[in-house]
Amino acid sequence: MAIVPSGQVGDGLTERDRQREDTRRRVREIALDVIRRDGLAAARVDEMARLAGVSRGTVYFHYPTKEHVVAELLGEVEGRIAASLRDLPAAAPIERVLEAFCDAFAREWEKDARLFPSVASVALQVGADANRPRELDAVRRALGARFRVASERGELTDSMRPAVLANAFLMNVVTATFAWSVRPRPKLAVVLRDVPPVFLRGAGR
Repeated sequence: MAIVPSGQVGDGLTERDRQREDTRRRVREIALDVIRRDGLAAARVDEMARLAGVSRGTVYFHYPTKEHVVAELLGEVEGRIAASLRDLPAAAPIERVLEAFCDAFAREWEKDARLFPSVASVALQVGADANRPRELDAVRRALGARFRVASERGELTDSMRPAVLANAFLMNVVTATFAWSVRPRPKLAVVLRDVPPVFLRGAGR
């Protein structure tokens, strides 16, 4: 049996740390629920605090702004999507890479259409920030690396830089998903299926 030092809870965290993390998790889930229901602009911190059973100060302690709540979720999602691209064989053709990206993107957002407009808003703000955190740039970097390889292999004839192609493709996917989120039928995976071939035709495939 493992012996837990006094004041700790078994994973290196003190009981106080654990309580703080539990509060943070509860605030995050409640905040995301409120943002889903009301949208990012209309979501009220007072309502988040009331539903989470904490003070406004506690909400601000964990998340200085509503955008920080969404950005944290966005960073986690970006990490998973980027990992799915890194798992593909190095020799995978660019069309297969973009199809895999769309599949991973659809898996993440298929069940959260109501939250996606707020996520897209924060993603656009982050994308315009040259000092964006590395975890919020994971997908852009992973796609850029794949476009670079495809260009070196002669799969693309467009002279645009890989980073520009990555940004353009992401904008296509986000725009299609935003439109889908207004009326989420058919499934997002079906909506995104046509994005890679149409984009690649435009990119000089």
